Amino acid sequence: MGMSHSYRVAVEEGANMVRLGTIIFGPRPNRVAPPEKAELKK
Repeated sequence: MGMSHSYRVAVEEGANMVRLGTIIFGPRPNRVAPPEKAELKK
């Protein structure tokens, strides 16, 4: 199985399943901690 950054190599090597999420949807946004957890860290 290959992923977005290495899908070409994966296909060349015979992969029959490739994940292309980042190529289609872009990078994931940074996660923000819920307010109650952010308050505990202070």
